[in-house]
Order: sequence, then C-alpha cells, then structure tokens
Amino acid sequence: MKSNNNDKSTIDNSIEETAPITIDAVVIDKAEQVDDIPLVDDESVLVADKKKRPVSKLAILSLILTVILAIIIGFSIDYYLKNKNSEQSAINALVIKQAALITTIDKKLKAQLEANQRNNTNVVNTVERQLSKQQQTQSIINQKIAELSGRRPNDWLLAEANYLVTMAGRKLWQEKDQKTAAALLVTADKRISEMNDESLINLRLALAKDIATLSALPKDKSQDIALAIDGLIAQIDNLKLNIITLSEKTNEESSQELSPDASRLAHLKKNWQVFLDGIVKVRRHEGRTMPLMSAKQQWYLEENLKNKLIQAQLAVYRKQQQAFSRSIELSNTWVLQFFDREDSATKFMLNEFKKLEKANINVEYPRDLLSRNMIGDELVRRNIISATATEQ
Repeated sequence: MKSNNNDKSTIDNSIEETAPITIDAVVIDKAEQVDDIPLVDDESVLVADKKKRPVSKLAILSLILTVILAIIIGFSIDYYLKNKNSEQSAINALVIKQAALITTIDKKLKAQLEANQRNNTNVVNTVERQLSKQQQTQSIINQKIAELSGRRPNDWLLAEANYLVTMAGRKLWQEKDQKTAAALLVTADKRISEMNDESLINLRLALAKDIATLSALPKDKSQDIALAIDGLIAQIDNLKLNIITLSEKTNEESSQELSPDASRLAHLKKNWQVFLDGIVKVRRHEGRTMPLMSAKQQWYLEENLKNKLIQAQLAVYRKQQQAFSRSIELSNTWVLQFFDREDSATKFMLNEFKKLEKANINVEYPRDLLSRNMIGDELVRRNIISATATEQ
C-alpha cells in the first residue's frame, strides 16, 4: 500500500508539471490566431482542441494506477466491512448469551429469594410457637412457685414421706428386698410423726400395718439356694461310684499243716482239699446287685446329675417351686442309687439335698401397700387447698 501511494504522488506531480505547459502552448497558439479565426464559443473551441490533442503515456499510466488503487481500496473496504460484520455478529451473539445468562441468574435469584422468604416465614412461625410454649411454661412455673410459696412446712414433710413410701414399693416389688422396704416405711412414719397432725392418724395406722406385713414375710433365700447348688455341682466330680465289695469269709480257713505221722493217703486227701478251698470260694451277699459301669456311662451319669442341678437352679431364679422340688428329688435318688453312701462327699451331698427339699423359694409379696394410696390422696387434697388459697 505504501508503494502505491508513492506512485500516485509521483504521477500527480508529473501531471502538475506537464499540464500547464500544454495549456500555455495552446493559449499561445490561440493568441496568434485570434485575428484570423472568427469568434466562436469558448467551450466548443476547448472540446475541439482536446480532440485534436494526443493523450500522453503518463496520463494512461496514471489512470491505470488510479483504477488499481481504487480496486485495492474497494477490496480493503469490503474486507473491513466483512470483518466488522463478523465482529458485530460475535458481539451480538455474546450479548444474547449474556442476556440469557442474566435471565437465568435473575430466575435463580428470584427462586432463592422466594425460598429465603419461605424459610424466614417458617423460622418466624417456629419462633412464635416456641415463644408461646415458653410463655405457657413460664405461666406454669409461676403457678408452681405460687403454690410452693403457699405451702406449709408440714407439706414438705408429707411430700418426703410420700417419696419414701414410693421407694419402699419399688424395693419390694422390683428388687424383692422386704428388709429395706420396711426400713423406708419406718422412716416415712417418723416424718409423719414430726408433723404433729392428728388428722393423719389413719395414715400412720396404715403404715404400721404395712411395716408388720413386710416384717412377717420370710426372707428370700433364692440367692443362698442358688449358691448352694453351685457348690453341689462342683462336688459331683468327687463322688465315687457304688461298687459292690464282697465280704470276707469270717470262718477261719483251714491252714493246718500235714502231720508227718499220717498216712500217705490221708496226706494226699488233705492237700487236695486245701487246694480246692484255695481256688474256689463261695460267698453270699444279700441286696440288689448292680452291673458295673463303664467310664463313658459314668461320665454320662455325672453330666446328667449336673444338668438336673442346673435345672433346679433355674427354677430358683424363676420362682418355680414344683420344678425345683422335682429336680432336687431326682438328684437325691441318683446319688443314693449310683454312688457310695459311705463316702464323705456323698454324705455331704445327701445332707444338702435334705435341706434343699425343705426350702421354700416362693415368697408371696403384698400386691399393694395400704399407706401408698392414702398418702397420695392426702397430698392431692392439700394441693387443692393450696391452689384454692392462692387463687383467692
């Protein structure tokens, strides 16, 4: 492009230098012939002069360069316009994309705003409900404070006695501890006696009956019985089987020595008789004869005896008197039948079985305490009186 511009400037300069010369020559010629040529119009004279004037090569070259320059400029303008259109299209597409993105963001923001508004509404509702509950709780607390402020010291003692009676019931029915339950009832009676209120005489009578009932109950020996059965199970391995031992002959056996003075025949007879007596012995035994047990049968017997005692132990924990008595009776029978009664371990187990057969594992506890309902009714009556006095 720079070379074309330089050429164009060179051509323009050459035209400027040559054109006046030609025009001056034409003017001089016209001046010389002015007297001879008749007067005509100036324009027609100029046109005729131009037709007659020859076209120079430099003008043609200038024209060609001008056309080329115009073409180049046209292509440049067209290229510029095309690039501008493509850039404008890209800008328009980007604007559309940005508009769509802005629309999407706007929708999301609106949705988020609505969600936040809903959450805020829910939070406000929740806070209002909590405030309402707190107000209700506060009113209840104020009411309780008013009730407590209106109570007398005796009411506190009665409430403590009620707590002690409740704990006595739990000790009796859940832990089967009648001794502790009776002690708690005694303490409750002391608290009521400190009130010096003659209107509670019936309550004290009920407490006295409950204390007497619990004191008369037999002691629960379930734990002691279960531990005793554990000791018996451990002694089973030390028992000896009942093996029959034939008694020795009480009569003196013949141990006479042969007399050297006897005859040979008598000597042979006596020796033969001594020999027979030494080989064959016949003895009598009265009683039931049991066959001998193998080691495997003995193991089964011991395991069955242990299993039966474990069943008795479970019956103790479940308070099943009939199952307990049946297991102890069968275990006693097996020990008597299969084990040596003269052995110390066997004697110990038989003595323990006799004690366990007399044991009573069932203790009938009272279903309810007379004082429990009475002290509860008295507390309700006093609370109603206190609430009425507070309202007034």
